[in-house]
Amino acid sequence: MASEIRTNSITSRTGLSTISLTSTGPVFAGIATFTGSIGVAGTLTYEDVTNIDSVGVITARSHLQIPNDTGELKLGASGDFRLFHNGTSNKIIAQNGELLVQCNTYSIRNENGSSTYLNIDSSGNVGVKETTPDFSGFGSNGGGIELDDVNSGFTALKVSHGAADMYLASAGSAAFISTRTNHDIIVEKNSTEVARFTDNGLKVPSGKGIDFSSTGDAGGMTSELLDDYEEGSWTPTAHGYTGSNTSNNCHYTKIGRLVTATFRITWPSLTSSTSAEIRGLPFTCISTGQYVFGGAFSETNDNDNLSMIVKSGSTSMLILRCTSSGVDTQNINEVSTKDFRGTISYFTDS
Repeated sequence: MASEIRTNSITSRTGLSTISLTSTGPVFAGIATFTGSIGVAGTLTYEDVTNIDSVGVITARSHLQIPNDTGELKLGASGDFRLFHNGTSNKIIAQNGELLVQCNTYSIRNENGSSTYLNIDSSGNVGVKETTPDFSGFGSNGGGIELDDVNSGFTALKVSHGAADMYLASAGSAAFISTRTNHDIIVEKNSTEVARFTDNGLKVPSGKGIDFSSTGDAGGMTSELLDDYEEGSWTPTAHGYTGSNTSNNCHYTKIGRLVTATFRITWPSLTSSTSAEIRGLPFTCISTGQYVFGGAFSETNDNDNLSMIVKSGSTSMLILRCTSSGVDTQNINEVSTKDFRGTISYFTDS
């Protein structure tokens, strides 16, 4: 028969600690120190415990619960990394350093996990409401951020600063680059403005334009930049003198360096044998070796076979008469009081 010692309590020799043996198990009064392992088959209950000091690893086989809305899980020597729930929100606070999350893929989902709000795949592609971001439509070796059907009306990326904002959006069958405030949209390359969208449409800075360098070229090509468009009205003069019938009859259009100008002018009564000039073209003609730019009169009550030619490097044109004997210029005496209507085209460097 095995030996037994039956007692109600064991008191240390100093009397500072006692083990009471009850029907439900031993009760320790004082500090208990175990140099080996302790196995607890049931529940280990702590009452009024302020701190648990573990030299090694604490393993919780089910879960770790702080059953109130004021407790926090603190990590670090100063407790500067905190996880807690305050009754209305859940918070992760890292007061010092970076918050580093390392994983192969990363997802943020709704409470029951049925919808993915944010997904980052193993290549670093980001999907918002998209579990498999796909950029194959743009290229095979790339990635980025995909926003997919975030809401039923439209999907948009908004960038704001101060009073200005900009949207990249998709709605139905259309895509948008948009601003909802009264600000321009500026396009830059290497920190230099190359274009902007204003209330009137596309605006390019001086020296910029539409580049057609990807198209085929003639042998003498010197530029493929369409850098200007302008239209307006102008007022021709009769060799510097005021003519009549010019109001609302004189217009021009400038596309690139090509100027086309229409006009009507009735000459005043003048007397001079000097070659007559219609002056005041809206832009200065380029300089050429000979006078080459010209035009035709649509109507005139002067002689037959008249035409115009622009003087090189000027804003003036001469009135020419072509006969079987050759070409000569009309002088002021010949055009005095005559009416001229026509169109002229020429190049300018302005």
